[in-house]
This record gives sequence, C-alpha cells and structure tokens, in this order.
Amino acid sequence: MIKKPTKSKPGVFSFLDPLAYEIWMCIVFAYIGVSVVLFLVSRFSPYEWQSEDSDDEDEAGVSSASRRAPPTSSSEALHSPGFSQAQNQQKDKETPEHTNDFGIFNSLWFSLGAFMQQGCDISPRSLSGRIVGGVWWFFTLIIISSYTANLAAFLTVERMVSPIESAEDLAKQTEIAYGTLDSGSTKEFFRRSKIAVYEKMWSYMKSAEPSVFVKTTPDGVARVRKSKGKFAFLLESTMNEYIEQRKPCDTMKVGGNLDSKGY
Repeated sequence: MIKKPTKSKPGVFSFLDPLAYEIWMCIVFAYIGVSVVLFLVSRFSPYEWQSEDSDDEDEAGVSSASRRAPPTSSSEALHSPGFSQAQNQQKDKETPEHTNDFGIFNSLWFSLGAFMQQGCDISPRSLSGRIVGGVWWFFTLIIISSYTANLAAFLTVERMVSPIESAEDLAKQTEIAYGTLDSGSTKEFFRRSKIAVYEKMWSYMKSAEPSVFVKTTPDGVARVRKSKGKFAFLLESTMNEYIEQRKPCDTMKVGGNLDSKGY
C-alpha cells in the first residue's frame, strides 16, 4: 500500500510532450534546411525568375512623344541627336527587370505555411522547386498526423506518476521506506523467505531507523497517508483492497500478491 500519487497538471509546454525532444530538434533543422535548399534552387533555376511587365507604360510614353515631336524627314531623324537620346531612353525602358519571389524570407514563410497546413500565396514554378516542396509536404503530413494522434491521447488521459510498481522496485531503492505489522503473517513471510529480493527487503526492514514496523493496521495506514509518498505499508491483500475503496480513497495497491495461502 502506498499513498495515491497526485495527478500531474499540464504545463505551459505540454503541447511538446507528444513528440520527443530529439524529434523536435530534427524538425527545426529540417525546416531550416528545406528553406535554404528551396532558396538556392529558385536562384539557379531560370523558371523562377520573371520580368516586370512595363508595356503599358512604354506605349503611353511613345504615344506622348509622337504627339510632341514635330514631323521631320528621315534624314533629319537619323542625324538628330535629340532623337537618338530618346531612342536610347526608350530601349532602357524596354529592358525588363527580373525578380524572384523565393528570397530567403519567402522560402522560410513557404516552408512554415506548409508545416502549419495553411499554404502560402506563392508557389514554385520550376520542376526542381516543386520536387523540394512536394517532399516537404509529404514530410509535414506524416509529422502532423503522428502529432495529432499522440496529442489526443495526452489530452484525454490523465496521467498519474507512481514511483513504485512492484516489490522489486521497493528493494532497489532507499528513498521510500517500507514496513509491516510488528506481528503478523506478512512479517513472518519476509523473515522466513529464501527469495533474494525478499531477503534483501527483510534485511532492510529489521535494521531501519526509525523502525518501519507498526503495532496495528490503522497505524500503518495513517503512516502511509502522512508520509507524502515516502512510506509503503506491506499487508494482506484483502485488507489492502478494502482500505483502498474506503474514503478518503487516498491509498492504492501496487503490484501483485507476494504470496498466496489457502484456508
């Protein structure tokens, strides 16, 4: 018999519990790595570069220039320095500027949107960029599915932490004391047992200071309740189960029966 452990309350970072710390670190590194690869692929692929459309502005500029320019002969037009300067300016305007949507920040944003299952307002145009994006989508699908399944179990099941699960656990540690009635069948069982684990437990109990033996069963139960989980009381299973079901229901039986006797 031990004192029933208190229920563990969820903390601020309990949402991280469904996955191990190592997995979270791998996800962070994978997120950064995929974003960098997508950025580099977009830089080297010509399909990710697009020119700004300035045809409307050019047409408006040409029409206004034609209205302002006086009619001249072909020979004057060829030798006019003003016309050649305007022609050069027009050529400069007609040269398109190429831009790329997938800068480093947009690449990080695209990867984050895919990981959060929200999507993004930009998408890769090149085959290599789409392959990188598709691999990342499949990876996030597996991770999110596993996380959601584990998170549901963590939120619906209230976990209780019990430090002791069997008599072997008691024998392996010294932090939690344990004892029996000063006179009774349980004490006699440990005194006569030839099993190594029970011999070790008997050696501890008879030499423990202060004494771990109690005079009556109520004294043992009271000691369990006051010990804050630092004392385990060994007694008959029927009495143990009976007390466990009685109010205030703050004790519990752990492990199986140590010995069985028929009557």
